[in-house]
Amino acid sequence: KLLETLLQGYYADEIAGVGGRGIEATASSTEEGVNGIYNLWRYLHASQGFGDLSIKGVSMLWGLCSSYRKKVLEQVGGFDPIYKTNGEDVDIGIKINKLCLKLVYLPEAIVYHNRNDNFDSLKEMITRWYFWGYTAKKRNNDPAFLPYLRIILFNFIKNIIFDLIIKRNPGLAFISLKASGIELKATFKALLSKGQPRY
Repeated sequence: KLLETLLQGYYADEIAGVGGRGIEATASSTEEGVNGIYNLWRYLHASQGFGDLSIKGVSMLWGLCSSYRKKVLEQVGGFDPIYKTNGEDVDIGIKINKLCLKLVYLPEAIVYHNRNDNFDSLKEMITRWYFWGYTAKKRNNDPAFLPYLRIILFNFIKNIIFDLIIKRNPGLAFISLKASGIELKATFKALLSKGQPRY
């Protein structure tokens, strides 16, 4: 079913890749259990997708649910081995967009993401996302610093409002506050890294 859905997105020669989204399989609507609030926070604020509508022309495809034309991957030099856990999706997305080809997002293409977080594992995930995403942009001479600061500020405001006003959950808001600090630290670490970045 997933492969059939992705293949339907290749309806024109200009389409270089088609991808979908991840659904957090371990997230729950309550904070029951030791790690429940961290899984809930990830479900609410760190989902890997672009929403419920199809989009032709996204900047990247999420690594957990993506496909590409083989000839395009060969054209951009394949996946850079420096990205061992994160950032490869951002890197490939930048390279493909520079060729003026299209990446298509199909929300009906779904992968169930089975992950169970505590604070340390959530911190590690956020750090990798921001460090390697920023690194990919920097290595491709793509503007990153101000866009990343805007994303971090926007997400902080949006998440805090959602956590306190909609969910009425100070625990979620506290995690959002901590997450913004982690994002800033990872961004500055990537900004200041020289040569081959290490994380």
